[in-house]
Amino acid sequence: YSYTAAEFLALNAMPENPSHRGAVAKGWNWSLADAQAYVTNYGGLEIGQMYDIDDEDGAKARIYVTVEAGDTLDLLVSGSTTVDWGDGSARESFSYSAFHDYSTAGSYCIKLLTACNLSGATIANQSVNFTGGWITSPGSPAGNSVTRVELGSGMGFSGSTAMRGLGMMETLILPYDLSTTSTVSNCQRLRGLTIPSSLTSWGSDVYSSNSSMQYFSCGKDLAGTGYETRFNYCGSLRRLTLPEGVTALPGCREARSLNAVIGNATSVAPGTYAFSYSGLEYTPDTSLLATIPTYFMNNCSALRKIRLTGADKSVGGNAFSYCRCATEVIIDAKLTLSGASVFRYDASLQKVTATANGALVASSTSHNYAFADCTALTEVDFSLARSVDLTGQSAFSGDTALQKITFGASTTRIGSSTFSGCTALTLIDFRLATSIPALASSSNTTIPYNNSGLQIVVPDALYDSWITTTTWSNTNIKAKIVKASNYEGGR
Repeated sequence: YSYTAAEFLALNAMPENPSHRGAVAKGWNWSLADAQAYVTNYGGLEIGQMYDIDDEDGAKARIYVTVEAGDTLDLLVSGSTTVDWGDGSARESFSYSAFHDYSTAGSYCIKLLTACNLSGATIANQSVNFTGGWITSPGSPAGNSVTRVELGSGMGFSGSTAMRGLGMMETLILPYDLSTTSTVSNCQRLRGLTIPSSLTSWGSDVYSSNSSMQYFSCGKDLAGTGYETRFNYCGSLRRLTLPEGVTALPGCREARSLNAVIGNATSVAPGTYAFSYSGLEYTPDTSLLATIPTYFMNNCSALRKIRLTGADKSVGGNAFSYCRCATEVIIDAKLTLSGASVFRYDASLQKVTATANGALVASSTSHNYAFADCTALTEVDFSLARSVDLTGQSAFSGDTALQKITFGASTTRIGSSTFSGCTALTLIDFRLATSIPALASSSNTTIPYNNSGLQIVVPDALYDSWITTTTWSNTNIKAKIVKASNYEGGR
């Protein structure tokens, strides 16, 4: 089912439950009321169907495997169960671990007849053993043996890697009453995953490297922190919904098909590289975040606009560098840079604007190259900014198309080499200034006085003090300073 937001909000009941081979539908993982409230707030939602497995053969779980002649499977559980190995051999009851030899190559359905928690399995092929979880690394024979897993009511997991590295598994059905989590990662053929509403917490790294996973749905009560690598390398994931209990943006590094993150995480900082190399066209909602980490959206080649709003933020180095399609940066929060090259090499960037809530603070000389080498940048408007501190060196160096920059009432410092290489710059506008900013250097790389048309426009009331202030009084720079009343360029 697929609806527009308006169509979904008009529903009076959830759609009919879909059918699924070997499974019994148990309802959606969101109620209609909760889902409509979420869509009203955030504009979209990914909803999934929950299942139990049918009991026609008495199975509580089915594990479909393809093995070679001579393979031995070691099945690990927490507790006791009875297993049907699927090859006509006698059923076997066991606790914790059971071994079975397959004499004939083929595909088999292993059935667990008593509910238990899966700990994992290993497959030994002749003298080669693969250990840990189902399999320790993707692409090895044991990982490629499991093609489908169906878990019924009462089934769960013991251990965090029980479902890791199932490289050939296309389908995983989790029970509607699941209460224990497991890593479901490195499953390169898994197409999608629905987390039942019964699960309220998850671990770290749990869904990473599922390269074919196109959809992910979880219930509204899923909560937790520490999401640094949650969906990294899920290259086919298109949209991600964050339930309201989630307190940190999940890692989606190299999720190249990702075009939307729905929801609003709280102030817990996401991890390094959180959305780098992803397919996002717009920044996710960062209004509650106090920290934007290093390489947050580095190399997001589809990103069109960068808008940072809400709470004051510390912004790490290269957070938005190499976003080659971004044409605009809007600063609607106080940004305190904590590293270098935050917006560097954004080759299509044309305009940078700060709102009345915005501020830019690069208070250390190591916080350099903030907007450097943005070769399409033509205008910077800080006229409404709460404050601007460009102590960090080379903030706009290499911006060869930059023509105009406007500062507001509170600009404290212009750092060394701020405008190095800005050969098109003709206007540095300080008309709104209420005090004279410190100037780190009188060199042509800081203020490009060799630009023939350059004018530095200052308030009439500050003009006399401005041209006699240390560094600004340099003969070459002073010659470029004009009173606002004498400026003929207009606004």
